Amino acid sequence: MSSHRSLSIGTTPVLVSPEGVHSGVEVILQNQSETNNIYVGANSGTSVDSFGLKVYPTTAISVTLGSREEMWAVSDGTVDANLMWSNP
Repeated sequence: MSSHRSLSIGTTPVLVSPEGVHSGVEVILQNQSETNNIYVGANSGTSVDSFGLKVYPTTAISVTLGSREEMWAVSDGTVDANLMWSNP
C-alpha cells in the first residue's frame, strides 16, 4: 500500500514517516524548492546543524526505514515538498 501527500517544511522539525507502529516502509521525499535545502534526521531534534541527510533544491531521496523507525525533516526556510511512502 502506498500513501502520498504534499506538505510544507519549515524551521520546526516535522515527521515525514508514518505515525505509529509500522513494519518497515520506503519513504520518498522530494524538495520542490529552487533555493532551500531540506535536512533529514532520525528524531525530532533534527536541525540544520544536526542532521543525517541533506536534500538539495529540486531533488529527491528514497530511504528504507526499519520497523518503528522515524524520519524527521526541517529546512532553512519554508519549503514545499512531496512525500510518498510504501511497504518495501
